[in-house]
Amino acid sequence: MTERTRMHFVIKGDVTGKPWIVLEPYVEYLNVLERGLLGFDLADMSGDEAERFAELLNDKITGVSYTVVPGWGDETEA
Repeated sequence: MTERTRMHFVIKGDVTGKPWIVLEPYVEYLNVLERGLLGFDLADMSGDEAERFAELLNDKITGVSYTVVPGWGDETEA
């Protein structure tokens, strides 16, 4: 099963004020993200650099999908 939606990258500040990018939906959340956020820690970047980076991501990434793969992550010991 695959879920797909349009999301955009938004700059937030973490508790220290350092820029942090999160994915926010335009309309609806993916079920897997219904109760949380998917965020990305950035290497040393100013707020302006982070904003430009988010703009680039928003221009180039057209959607986000999540696919459940049966058996993925199931560990069996040999």
